[in-house]
Amino acid sequence: MVKKIGVNIGIFILLSLNVIGGIIVLFNNKIALPVGVALNEHVLHFSSWDYSITNFSYLFVVLLLLQFFFAFYNFKSNKLNFEITMLCMLLILLASRVFPWSFFDKHFPSLQNSFQAPTRLVILIYPLFLSVISLSLSLLSRKVRIENGAKQIILLVLCLFTLMQFNQRRLSQRNSTLNYLNNKMVINYSFPRYISANRVTIRKSLHSADKNKFLTLFINSEPDYLPINEKTNAISSYGKYIIDKYKNFNHQVLPNGSLQLKWKAKRNEKIILPIVVYKQSILLVNGKRNNKYAKGLNVPIVYSKKGINVANLRFITPLWFVIMLWITVICWIITIGYLLYKSVRKHRPFLLK
Repeated sequence: MVKKIGVNIGIFILLSLNVIGGIIVLFNNKIALPVGVALNEHVLHFSSWDYSITNFSYLFVVLLLLQFFFAFYNFKSNKLNFEITMLCMLLILLASRVFPWSFFDKHFPSLQNSFQAPTRLVILIYPLFLSVISLSLSLLSRKVRIENGAKQIILLVLCLFTLMQFNQRRLSQRNSTLNYLNNKMVINYSFPRYISANRVTIRKSLHSADKNKFLTLFINSEPDYLPINEKTNAISSYGKYIIDKYKNFNHQVLPNGSLQLKWKAKRNEKIILPIVVYKQSILLVNGKRNNKYAKGLNVPIVYSKKGINVANLRFITPLWFVIMLWITVICWIITIGYLLYKSVRKHRPFLLK
């Protein structure tokens, strides 16, 4: 078993070297983490009938308790069912307000940027819950003979519960749709720097073939994973140095993949360019390399001369990453070829008939 696990881990690493390499390239810089949120405010809640990523309905609680008692009663005949049930309940407790998340908010604030929301544990809870319910039903069907009348009653009750849950979600979706159609309201879950006053135009731009129009009507200021050189409010810096100033420059992507900025200055002065620079980036301003950056977000401070100025920003991909990328491609080809070979060999007798 250990040998197989080791082989599988090795194959996984080889097939995902491009992703791993990309992360290493990126985190060679000091990176701005996502915006922190209060852990204690993003926990699971229990509501009457509504269920979502943040809510568990009372029906879910009832089913969970029934599952626990059934798994406990049949512990000797199916230990796996009981163990997964306990794991599922433990995750629910971790994701709820029962767990002292306020303590972690106070003493481990870094979790607010990395872990962010205990509700994310539902991606483990739901599959585990469905798994143990399936195990219990399989065990129950083998142990107990249920009469047709009882089966119909159980099916009817489950259908009624399902319809009630469906109706609750329908009402929730209807309210969301009405909010979306409201000409005086814009619902957002991000950190916009600028929102157009014309709400109807925003809505129409979402259905337009030219999505660039929406990006000018709703400008977001959420600079996750951008390079910084010290602890800073990345949202404020991104809005101040990038969003508020980018219109003063002409941006153009050159055939070699570099970004060119042009601007006209009325006098000689120092300015901040509305771009961010990674450690692997090379910035040339009027033909000279620039290495001076503003504090906080890694935006360059450059010397602008009177007249036309040109800046060229290029990201240099490390050679070792290119090698890792090709290793990944070759490994994928070998893996797919091997699987096809095994499949043909397995079905060879059938194909020869």
